[in-house]
Amino acid sequence: MGCESDYLDRKLSEMFRRLGGFVAQHPSHFIIVPVLLAGLMSTGFQRLNHVSDMEYLFAPANSPSHQDRDVFRAFFPVDTNGRFQPDRLTDPTRFGQVLVFAKDGGSIFREREFAEAVELDALVRNISVDFFGEIRNYDTLCALWRQDCFSNDVLKLRDVVGDVESGAVNLTWPFFFHPDTFDTIIFPGFVGTPVLADEESLMVSSPAINLYYFAAMDSAISRKRADLWEDKFRAEMPKIKEKLKFVDVYWYSSLTNDTELVSTILVVIPYFAITVIVMIAFSVVTSMMRDWVQSKPVLGVVGVASACMATAAAFGLIMYLGVEFTGLVMASPFLMLGIGMDNTFVMLAGWRKTSIQDSVPTRLSHTYAEAAVSITITSLTNCLSFLIGIYTPFRAVQVFCMYTALAVFMIYLYHITFFGAWLALTGYWEEENRHCITLKKVLPLTEAGDMSRSYQLFCAGGVSTMDKHDMTNHALMSFFKNQMAKFLCIPAIKALIIMIFLAYLAVGGWGITQLNEGLQAKRLSMDGSYYIDYFDKSSEYFHGFPFRVMRGIPQGKNLWGNITINEDGTEIVASRFVVQVINLPDLNQVQKPMLALREIAKKYPQFHIVSYHPQYVFAENFVLVRGTTLQTVTLAAVLMLVVALIMIPAPMCAIWVGFSIISIEVGILGYMTFWEVSLDTISMICLIMCIGFSVDFSAHISYSFMSSDGATAEQKIADALEKVGLPIVQGSVSSIFGVIVLGFIPAYIYRTFFKTVFMVMLFGALHGLLLLPVLLTIFGNLFESNKRKPSTAAASAGTPEVFVPALWNPGKPGQHQLPHHLHQFPRVSLTSYNSNQGLAGPHLDEFGEWRSARRIHQHVQKQQEELRKQQAGGKRFGNKNKAALQHSPSTSESSLAAPRRVSAVSAASTASVVTPGLGKYLADRRRESALTHESVSYVRDPYDSYY
Repeated sequence: MGCESDYLDRKLSEMFRRLGGFVAQHPSHFIIVPVLLAGLMSTGFQRLNHVSDMEYLFAPANSPSHQDRDVFRAFFPVDTNGRFQPDRLTDPTRFGQVLVFAKDGGSIFREREFAEAVELDALVRNISVDFFGEIRNYDTLCALWRQDCFSNDVLKLRDVVGDVESGAVNLTWPFFFHPDTFDTIIFPGFVGTPVLADEESLMVSSPAINLYYFAAMDSAISRKRADLWEDKFRAEMPKIKEKLKFVDVYWYSSLTNDTELVSTILVVIPYFAITVIVMIAFSVVTSMMRDWVQSKPVLGVVGVASACMATAAAFGLIMYLGVEFTGLVMASPFLMLGIGMDNTFVMLAGWRKTSIQDSVPTRLSHTYAEAAVSITITSLTNCLSFLIGIYTPFRAVQVFCMYTALAVFMIYLYHITFFGAWLALTGYWEEENRHCITLKKVLPLTEAGDMSRSYQLFCAGGVSTMDKHDMTNHALMSFFKNQMAKFLCIPAIKALIIMIFLAYLAVGGWGITQLNEGLQAKRLSMDGSYYIDYFDKSSEYFHGFPFRVMRGIPQGKNLWGNITINEDGTEIVASRFVVQVINLPDLNQVQKPMLALREIAKKYPQFHIVSYHPQYVFAENFVLVRGTTLQTVTLAAVLMLVVALIMIPAPMCAIWVGFSIISIEVGILGYMTFWEVSLDTISMICLIMCIGFSVDFSAHISYSFMSSDGATAEQKIADALEKVGLPIVQGSVSSIFGVIVLGFIPAYIYRTFFKTVFMVMLFGALHGLLLLPVLLTIFGNLFESNKRKPSTAAASAGTPEVFVPALWNPGKPGQHQLPHHLHQFPRVSLTSYNSNQGLAGPHLDEFGEWRSARRIHQHVQKQQEELRKQQAGGKRFGNKNKAALQHSPSTSESSLAAPRRVSAVSAASTASVVTPGLGKYLADRRRESALTHESVSYVRDPYDSYY
């Protein structure tokens, strides 16, 4: 099908056609050089800079919370060496936290349970570290209030807890004055879910208490000691828990999230080896055919190797550029295997569509002209979608997108060089009729009649020079063309598919309204982690008084930590105080009090009020994730549509690609709800990734539909399904296989990658194989901007469209001439034709004229017989016909239709319109130079699979 806007497509096809021929002529260069480059760039791993700082990675940069924190840092610096107050922290210092629960579920304020809680406190305080030969326990490195360690005041009840249990002493709420020491003990935030009585003035019981252990960090040395002690705290807590009989403990430290993120990396590495093995097995099996010569198992292995080398090279290069490495990036190699195998299958399908009679450079040229353009579109869209992710405010997303975008680009380069060279090598083996595994020359099946049955089953293959029936097509490619395409063209099936699709959109739209937002900190840990247990218990029992928020007016200079005076000390111009947050139902809703306090501050702009808590930095994630995701996904979708409009020379095809992107994203967002995936930083990465992936299959089917020479939409979609139906199935299944092991890794991060990739591959494949073919056949006439029409003369005479080869007339530009031996057929007109439809195509049925077609076919057979006789007699057929052709009458220009595209690549004075039944005839004559000279040549159409 022609297209007026196909300039870029034609240029790319021509460029890749030349590249394919060059690669085929120099395969060794394109194998050795990429291997050396991969080895060289992979040395960048020695500069790996792993970063696990949760705030740096997942908190949005330059958020209002960062700005407010800077204000408190400047005017109210933290003092851990004398005036430490945990509710006035600007940065989370090194600390350990322990939740103590009565093991039987009763009150913690019973003598036996409380005594064990006191014992636990002593064990934690005795945790010591060796700092350059100096033994330090908690009491010698703790944060100080005046001269004492910050204490857990609730433990001062140890002297009266027996009286509390017996009822002799009542614990007042929310404060309790110790009857002996007169210490004031504050309960909110330090006891969990208290049972209150007497109009909430008395605390009857509580199932848990909350203990804190803060380390001093006033110098570089003290910070190092604090780091060591916290590491020892996390290591010792499981041992301490085993010693306790009456209480359960759940613990957390300031570096828990960072260390949990690191632990996920170590778990992933073995799974990647499993994925490589699975991908090799799958690609090898799907690269096989019934023919042992035309099968390409080696390419299955090479496809995986190419993706691995390209990914390693990309990662090494970006590490040389100084980009840090994060745990999330470990999911990228799994995704890259799927992308690499998708490119592999598209190129392999393009090779199988070429003529087995052609030379390897010619076949690879045609493969590149079609397949390389297709993977260029998909690789470009994938790269662009990840590049857009670089501009999100989340560093984890930025780093992941940088690594992945470069990896996609490198995989693309390696597949048009390294993989293409191996494709040429296997082509040469096929040309020499070598077995795909043993590489020994074997007999074609039709010549192996005298061989054993096992030889015929496991060795025979290739093409016989005596019988072209040895040429085989992949069974699934034939299925998509002959069965799948016809099935989808049934009106009832079209209606059913559209109704199912509408139901899919309706359910997806409802799911979007139920989508949860925000990244829960516990989801960055491994399943079964101590932190998940701590998080759940803390959320359930300590949500009533979760934390206190600092508020202040930042002007003047600091005095005594909470008051600021002016420069001359005559006036108080600023102060700081705390606000207790109460009844927060979920720790994932910190953003609600944060936004509420900001709204209050906006009402009094003259005071420049700011508020801050260390959790606010992460709460910004909940605030920005929805808007950032929608903005990024929308921008990516629009950009993908623009690329599709440029790269696919049929505007309506590009619009359907854009429609598919929106549809797939709606499905993924909606169905995430049913699979327990929230809208957070992790899923944002996946959604950005899915924008690029969702283009792949839609672009493949749309581009193939557009480039088909079928006369009707039904014929075009049959050709498109034959070309890319199998690669779509192979690409989607291989991508799922690439990430399926992530579903078994006990971590939310990697399960989310698996779930989203699974959905995008499933939805994308269903769109490409079912929905788009239906829509394209319904609206197919919109794509035919250069629709083929019968010639005027032929139409007026009722002449059937019988399609024959044409030669350009160099003496009269714009005119063509028929081969001399076909001028005897007055009812023959000249036009372009897709040979895959057969000699007696559908248009012949419409006219009801078969006589001329049969006579042409008989005449061709007669000419072939004459050619064989002349060859046997040593005559040169070409010179005889050359003269005849130069004197043959030319048909009028009005009766000739220009071909869809010029197929010649070496002679500008060549036009080609091919016909089935003549394909073999012309190919044989071309090879013998019978009809080839400086200005006139027969050239096969790249879309003709007959010969």
